Amino acid sequence: MFTTLAQNNPIPTTTFQKYSYRLHEDAGFGWQPQLDGFEFQKLLTTLQNIKIRMNYATQGTGMLDDVFLEVAVYDPSSQKRVNWVEECTCPPPYRGTFCENCKEGYTRQNGVRNSFDL
Repeated sequence: MFTTLAQNNPIPTTTFQKYSYRLHEDAGFGWQPQLDGFEFQKLLTTLQNIKIRMNYATQGTGMLDDVFLEVAVYDPSSQKRVNWVEECTCPPPYRGTFCENCKEGYTRQNGVRNSFDL
């Protein structure tokens, strides 16, 4: 959670405005509580919904319109590039897009359901 003005968004008024928020672990994006990279990835693997609460308007009225969640998918053949997707590398015993698999010579511990033990 953080304030409406976070990430350089405008002060709410009675006219329609665009607000944009990026989910990111970096403290510069203003999210609370502050999570490290591993905890943030853990959160994203179990994310099922995003709740938006608005309680700001001097005239007592507020509206939400055209709300969407943007995602990016890696496609090496695409000419389109986004500058907000990070390229990650896995620690030595892991491999896979999300470091979800064991490298050769390593095995998953019994009783662990996924990479984050959720």
